[in-house]
Amino acid sequence: MTGGPFAALRIIRASEKSAGYEADIDVPGMIATLRAQGEAVNAGNLTQVEAMLMNQATALQTVFARLVERGMGCTEIAPFEANLRMGLRAQSQ
Repeated sequence: MTGGPFAALRIIRASEKSAGYEADIDVPGMIATLRAQGEAVNAGNLTQVEAMLMNQATALQTVFARLVERGMGCTEIAPFEANLRMGLRAQSQ
């Protein structure tokens, strides 16, 4: 109950609940996958971690571009500033 894979599963299930995916999660399969990923990292294999970080960087770049694009279309300072601030925050991640 306190191990890393189970804690990660709890968070994944909670985050997917609002999207309606929680019921689709194969709990034993997910625990096995999370354990295998941890074991791979412990063995020095960072392939999955590197791929995940690259995917996150791509997603954050998309968020950055969209928010800056929206901000540039604003004619009032408050929405312009809010969009650019959030876009730059996404970029810094």
